[in-house]
Amino acid sequence: MAENTEYLALWGGRFTSGPSPELARLSKSTQFDWRLADDDIAGSRAHARALGRAGLLTADELSRMEASLDELQRRVDSGAFAPIEDDEDEATALERGLLEIAGDELGGKLRAGRSRNDQIACLIRMWLRRHSRVIAGQLLSLASALIDQSVKAGGTVMPGRTHMQHAQPVLLAHQLMAHVWPLLRDVQRLVDWDKRIDASPYGSGALAGNTLGLEPVAVARELGFGKVTENSIDGTASRDLVAEFAFVAAMAGVDISRLSEEIIIWNTQEFAFVRLDDAYSTGSSIMPQKKNPDIAELARGKSGRLIGDLTGLLATLKGLPTAYARDLQEDKEAVFDQVDTLEVLLPAFTGMIATMSFDHDRLQPKRRPDSRSPRTSPNGSSRMVCRSATRTSFPVHASSSPKAAARSCGISRMTISSGSSVTSCLPTRPRRCVRCCPPKAPCPPATARAARRRPVYVSRSPAPRPPSTRCACSPTP
Repeated sequence: MAENTEYLALWGGRFTSGPSPELARLSKSTQFDWRLADDDIAGSRAHARALGRAGLLTADELSRMEASLDELQRRVDSGAFAPIEDDEDEATALERGLLEIAGDELGGKLRAGRSRNDQIACLIRMWLRRHSRVIAGQLLSLASALIDQSVKAGGTVMPGRTHMQHAQPVLLAHQLMAHVWPLLRDVQRLVDWDKRIDASPYGSGALAGNTLGLEPVAVARELGFGKVTENSIDGTASRDLVAEFAFVAAMAGVDISRLSEEIIIWNTQEFAFVRLDDAYSTGSSIMPQKKNPDIAELARGKSGRLIGDLTGLLATLKGLPTAYARDLQEDKEAVFDQVDTLEVLLPAFTGMIATMSFDHDRLQPKRRPDSRSPRTSPNGSSRMVCRSATRTSFPVHASSSPKAAARSCGISRMTISSGSSVTSCLPTRPRRCVRCCPPKAPCPPATARAARRRPVYVSRSPAPRPPSTRCACSPTP
């Protein structure tokens, strides 16, 4: 078959000349939408069969059309066919390839009953659904790696933080699992999103469908959709589902970034809670003793890129009228970048999580060697010492964590499921009243030691109980 060297434009017709070089450069999109080629050929194959069922292609024409599309697919797969400079987009390039194989007469019949509007709207849905399953699997792999690390952590305790300041002690497993649930919600969002995007716009035409009787439901099922879009204008022009995917991708990036921030902090010498595997970290070009958390840092940086893709897409969509506009050419590049970013980032990040190791001895809390029981601060809180890099002690209030304040219950014995009822472990202290034991008045010698103690009210309520009317100075009734 002789090669068609004339300029091909799917929107030709009344135009007497091709576009200007400036317009051609601006309109060109094959540099990013060529990745839709496989989905486009699949859509063309389903559309050809619909033309055959409608009687617009004979059995012989349909057979030759399918053979031509199969040959086009083989050339695309092998790299023998690729876009050229004159191709406006991937749809134009593939039609040029089909005409080269099938000829103008047969190949040109594939245009009947479809527009680039419904064609491209369907292709982006097909592509995103396929890659969303890849990303969901990678997110689950990351969650699984975190769960494995939580199991290895066992009962190891670390200093919990609020406002980035020392707070209550928590289990290392508890802290790690706090990053698992957001990832699982991201997967759930993808599952929920897939239900809404499971509708094919194929058959919507440029605006309001066609009258050729092409059975869009059959085309939808062949392309893996459960139904067709309810409104043809909405099907061709709306990209809210693309933006929804972009949000899930950006949210996943944010969740990964927050975990990255903790790993970066834990990897510093000031904390030294975690050691990264050599295969998932780098060193310094000038300081050979360093081991840098590059994957975590890159993940933190990539999250900003993912957010930017979402923001740019929303800014594009907000000003569009109701129906197709050429602005929608920009709906693809943002999510393409997000998918590429996540599919490269997630395997590397998962490998870092799976291979890192925690210094359990450094994290394991210990009591002060010179004290048989937790020390009591002036405000009545018990202080336990965690062997962190700075050996900083942090308060554990009896009102919020009775076990940590218990005389005979060490903090290393705390578990998630142990509960907070530790009445048997709580120390008993006599109380003094202001009526018979004012601050400057001496107490009887027998109770002098008890009187010198400040009252400690063990209660789950943050407000202390009022002092008892009976103190240790009074005889027991």
